[in-house]
Amino acid sequence: VEYADHSRDWVRTESDDIIVFSTGLSAEVNELAIEAMAEQRATYLVAWGDLLPYKPRAILFGDRAAWNEWQVGARNSAVIGLTSDDWGGTAQVVSSGNFTDLAYGTVLHEVAHLYQAHFTIMSSGTWLIEGNATFFELHQQYNYEASVRNLAASGKLPVLLEGSGPGVSGRNARRGYDVGYTFFKWLTDTYGLEAHREFIELLDQGVYRNQALEIVTGLTTEEIESQWRVWLGASPVAPTLIPTPTPLFFPSPTPYGQ
Repeated sequence: VEYADHSRDWVRTESDDIIVFSTGLSAEVNELAIEAMAEQRATYLVAWGDLLPYKPRAILFGDRAAWNEWQVGARNSAVIGLTSDDWGGTAQVVSSGNFTDLAYGTVLHEVAHLYQAHFTIMSSGTWLIEGNATFFELHQQYNYEASVRNLAASGKLPVLLEGSGPGVSGRNARRGYDVGYTFFKWLTDTYGLEAHREFIELLDQGVYRNQALEIVTGLTTEEIESQWRVWLGASPVAPTLIPTPTPLFFPSPTPYGQ
């Protein structure tokens, strides 16, 4: 069923890869999203083993009042977008006017979350989910790899494969995105996009994250972490985590989206 809001003027653009609706924005943003998806099509195909069986929808708002209406009562000023595989799309509000960042960054990132939902079971670690989606961005707001290399040079590169790894919330929320991005860049630079597909297929079969990585790379978990660290310019040995008590509560599901 098509989304309908007849109180506003909408621009609807469709290609083989995506359907874009926008309101309160230049029609240029629709064309940019179409171009970005076309440019990334081959990467999605190889990395996931197939394309999505449906055309994802991107609903783009240039007006925060319209976005607040669409949130259906949530009205959370901190939320600027959401993505759901229930209806196969992403909705985003834009205030900066940076259409390239929106189309070549955010839209591709959120579509990657739709691929995650359709093709696999993303196992432990929010850095895995968000770093993986960040890997599919074609436009970066800054140099993500350089920021993580700076962490490595300062001796602050976090442990990745022991426990859940770095998170994507709180004061250092962006760090999990960037660190996760560099891991997938190292993996595909070293083993090719096919390694990403193999990893995803193993996760989908219920294989645990570290075991799946060991199968794909032929390395132990410690060797994988070490090689990734050395690639970033860090010491080959990850720091030892200090054990923390396990809280007695059921974790809530992590919603897809940035």
